[in-house]
Amino acid sequence: MDQMIERLFSPHAVTLTASPNMWDGPLYPEEEALTKPMAPNRKREFTAGRLCARQGLDRLGIQNFPVLVGKNREPLWPPGIIGSISHCRNFCGAVIARQGSILSVGLDVEPLEPMATDVLDLVCTPGEKKWLQTDNGPNSLFWPKLIFSAKESAFKCHFPLAKTFLDFKDVEVAINLEDGSFSVTLLVPPPEILSEVTALNGRFSTDDNHVYTGVEIASTECLLPE
Repeated sequence: MDQMIERLFSPHAVTLTASPNMWDGPLYPEEEALTKPMAPNRKREFTAGRLCARQGLDRLGIQNFPVLVGKNREPLWPPGIIGSISHCRNFCGAVIARQGSILSVGLDVEPLEPMATDVLDLVCTPGEKKWLQTDNGPNSLFWPKLIFSAKESAFKCHFPLAKTFLDFKDVEVAINLEDGSFSVTLLVPPPEILSEVTALNGRFSTDDNHVYTGVEIASTECLLPE
């Protein structure tokens, strides 16, 4: 499964998928304290995510760093490190990188299944609905979930830079089924650091159970302070 998310990002990023023993593995005391109010299933997801993160940080030469939670529930990475964690039922994965050539990343994983009509109305713009009504192959019933996931990975990538949340209708996704890519266009004014970016670009992959999406912003795309 590592390959399902590895192909979503550049070689500068480290990608990991939680192994079975990570779901109940030992946390750092500071991380363990965060799980006290959690339901058992939520604690297992949190644990798998933190142990993925720990292994990824170890590959970057960083040991003994608890990944805590910010006020907006975002993972708090070491200085100079960017990352994203996603979990879905029996899957958990993470992407981590040193901030340099990559400015931000976002990973999302969703079950590959049809989306309820009322949820689709909340998630999709008129342009996206028009695309969904065209003949997009044998998996077309699942593409609303792909749009949802693409937006989620874009939101995760956008938030560390903008420090603001986006709504589903604040962006519009264009999917390229032939090469497994997508672009997410902001329909609201971008933060200054992204003022040179016309769209957040990402990639997707699917297997029998999940859709995986990843968005990566390269430093060369952005208006960095001098």
